[in-house]
Amino acid sequence: MAEAEASYKKAIELYPEHSEGHYRLGWIYWRQNRLDEAMDVFRQCAEINPNHSDSFLMLGKLFERRGRTEEAVEAYRQAVRVDPQNWPAYRALGTVLNLESRHDEAAAVFQQWALGEPDNPIPRHHLAALLGNNVPSRAADEYVSKVFDLFADSFDRQLERLQYRAPHLVSEAITTLCGLPLGNLDILDAGCGTGLCAPLLRSAARWLVGVDLSPAMLEKGRERGDYDALHQGELTAFMNQVAAQFDVIVSADTFCYFGELESVIKAAATALRQSAHPHFVRGGRRSKSSSHRFLGSSIRFRPAGPDRPVSQPALPERRFQPFLLSQLLSRLVGGRGLLNHSGLKVPFHLCPSTSTTAWAKACGAS
Repeated sequence: MAEAEASYKKAIELYPEHSEGHYRLGWIYWRQNRLDEAMDVFRQCAEINPNHSDSFLMLGKLFERRGRTEEAVEAYRQAVRVDPQNWPAYRALGTVLNLESRHDEAAAVFQQWALGEPDNPIPRHHLAALLGNNVPSRAADEYVSKVFDLFADSFDRQLERLQYRAPHLVSEAITTLCGLPLGNLDILDAGCGTGLCAPLLRSAARWLVGVDLSPAMLEKGRERGDYDALHQGELTAFMNQVAAQFDVIVSADTFCYFGELESVIKAAATALRQSAHPHFVRGGRRSKSSSHRFLGSSIRFRPAGPDRPVSQPALPERRFQPFLLSQLLSRLVGGRGLLNHSGLKVPFHLCPSTSTTAWAKACGAS
């Protein structure tokens, strides 16, 4: 990185009007979190070449980092004006408008993006969540896969910046419910991503399996070397195929992509052995006046309301007691409890991970 920085500085010295040299130097500063220097260089790039759309995109991200929302919005709009096919700029603009509860403006941006990229699932997902039209029961597989393939390279770095605690909370929950790690549990990490939970689960696991929709995220998880097996696929379908194979299922910041939870809870019941342990960890917070949730720049689905039972039709009787979603969610913050049916008690643990809108903004700035 230092060698590249020196090379671009030399190029700018020799060719001061070379906008691309300024842009690439700014990108190095951005990656190193040298935000003041990045701001100066991206501004210079935009002044030299007012048609350099990506320089306005990066200025928007820098303004967002500093909480200067209106300047961020204008920078993103300029990026789109200069290049009507700069799709990342549409995504950034729509996301920040939605975070600011400017939902009509956000919807218009995502509509333009969807018209320009009709095969891209991301703008369709945003529109469904914003407008309430054709909303699926959970985020589409192609959407989740595409979002996290794009996010994989910066995922761990962004979570470290946010002091993300979900893996540690998962590990603590297993110790609380299962005792000290003895390496005797068959554990499924459902929605494993880059494998952040894996190093903390390894000592408790006899067999540690991860499943995720994103090939790029799975490759990062494979590089850690902690899993015994990794599978690409949708976690509900996977759990339905592995009846009574696991003692513990952990799932960190995954159910935000589900509206209706009945299917995934039933699938977990199928995959668990009797008296086994499901652990769910959630993160994020509601945007200012929206009923939807965010992860990255993606809109999280709203769960069923307090009067809608998760358990209709009934969950498998030998594993789970019917319960209302509102009762389940009321235990999310540091909650522990028992799902009890016919004398069989199944312990579960639900706890918060990170609870900041910075989570959404940081992921959108990846």
